[in-house]
Amino acid sequence: MKQDLLKVISNFKGNVFTLGIVDNDLISAIQNNTKIGHYLMLNINQTIEYAKSDKYKPTKRIKIKKIKKKNKKKNIDYTLCEISDCKEHFQTFINDTIYFNKDKIFYYGNINEYDLDVLIKKYRRYNVIINITKYSNDEFILEIDTSKAKTNKFKNIFYRFIDFFTMIFDYLTDFLLS
Repeated sequence: MKQDLLKVISNFKGNVFTLGIVDNDLISAIQNNTKIGHYLMLNINQTIEYAKSDKYKPTKRIKIKKIKKKNKKKNIDYTLCEISDCKEHFQTFINDTIYFNKDKIFYYGNINEYDLDVLIKKYRRYNVIINITKYSNDEFILEIDTSKAKTNKFKNIFYRFIDFFTMIFDYLTDFLLS
């Protein structure tokens, strides 16, 4: 999987947003890619110091809810996320990535970390093209092409409303069954 991620990173061009990457090989591949104009690397659960360069300037700690405000509409070309770092914030993060990403989103990690069917279902709402590559050691790379994604403010509010009530229903059923 790591070799495939390095191939994906070597194809990045333009602006790149990463979330939760802690592997030094992946970080150095992003920093050494000359086709990347600017990149923003954030971590939610872990703090890692990245080397300062012309393309990357360290930012203050940003809350996940403020990522949409930090990135302008369709400003980011590629997004690369490690699933375990952002799985708790998918309620807002999915809508935000559709808003600021204009080419592709990549998720990678362990299949057991998060239910991929739920993630795919939430992205399919926006008419995106999804490819998944599974590996023998329960790892995966999920590629989401958002170049033709359609967003609407009312649509996002409606989906957040549905997701909120689905979450409440799931908590209630878990509570009643336990």
